[in-house]
Amino acid sequence: MVNRYIIVTVLLLLIAAPVQAIDPSRYFGKSYAVVIGIRNYPTHWDALEYAEKDAKAMAELLEKQGFEVRRFIGREATRNNIVSYLEDDLATRLTTNDRIIFYFSGHGATKERGGKNFGYIIPYEGTDRSATWISMEKLRELAQKLGYAHHQLFIFDSCFGGLFATKGHMNSEPEDTPNYIGEMAKHRARQYLTAGGAGEQTPAGSQLPGYREHSHYTAYLLKGLEGAADTYRDGVITASELDAYLGPAATSNMNKPRGDSFAGHEQGNFLFRSPLPATTRGGTIFTSQTKGFQSGRNEDRREVERLQAEIERLERLRAEERSRPKSYTPESYTKPVAVKNTLSKEDQAQALYEWQHDIQGSASSYTVEQFLKLYPVGSHVPAAQKKLNELRARGQ
Repeated sequence: MVNRYIIVTVLLLLIAAPVQAIDPSRYFGKSYAVVIGIRNYPTHWDALEYAEKDAKAMAELLEKQGFEVRRFIGREATRNNIVSYLEDDLATRLTTNDRIIFYFSGHGATKERGGKNFGYIIPYEGTDRSATWISMEKLRELAQKLGYAHHQLFIFDSCFGGLFATKGHMNSEPEDTPNYIGEMAKHRARQYLTAGGAGEQTPAGSQLPGYREHSHYTAYLLKGLEGAADTYRDGVITASELDAYLGPAATSNMNKPRGDSFAGHEQGNFLFRSPLPATTRGGTIFTSQTKGFQSGRNEDRREVERLQAEIERLERLRAEERSRPKSYTPESYTKPVAVKNTLSKEDQAQALYEWQHDIQGSASSYTVEQFLKLYPVGSHVPAAQKKLNELRARGQ
């Protein structure tokens, strides 16, 4: 038995090695990015000290990830320049194998019109009149005109109440789905992340060590993409992982980050290359069988399939071993660690707020599971556990 486990360990180490250099871009034709940052507005709006630094840092990170980046910084970030580039340039070049990310760091606003709230981002020349801004409706229209793109992700370091989405949920397939990365690339993705909601303001500067030259939200966004959000360790960082990381990490007494999907989402997940080495199965299965996607070299696929078959055989052996009766001695018994049965008043209030405003309506078991890990006790637990069980039963 000892020899078998030694063989298993060695094989798993050997199998893990090829997944450390996973690059999600191989699933796509071209990867495009539109990055916008506005520090000084000529009229009406206060200066945003970190916005242009944020945009430049995001552009550099995305270029390293293989994106073709179009920057609109400062006075270049006019309404006409942004809309014209998306509609008249990029939309005409996109193919069904491509993907696009849109990042904006600047002022955002919410206006009530006709009994409803409408969200906007403010371009460089924006005045105090909403007709000079770019509405969420306009961005959703542009997203449709960019509809050839297989994956779309919009990130807003501004606050407007999550008004970009019409319906949907951020998450998609569970991370333990066979060929998880391939499945995420195969399905269409329409997702967004935002720093906060209507009436909220994001803190101006970050206190995060190593990121203090950036705004609060983008500091955590950059840290997340540099590895902090890679919770599953499968060689990629998904938009869902970013959402799960940014929710608690970038929340302050002024803002609460949000993530969601919008019209056209089909269970895909925007993918970034993780700088951390992969250690889980999700990254070992790295070929797409979907027509229209790059599947890698044939010899790579055969090797992956062989290694996957070996993993499955070893797991069957482990399952058989676990199913055998075991006897426990006092020396092998570990006393369970006691779980706190109370929360502070502040934590109770935060847990109930998140449950009522975000988690209760989620269609993702992963989101509910992460919420319960963050708040494992409290009056919300029975309802949250019931919802988690229902979502798992439906395979969501």
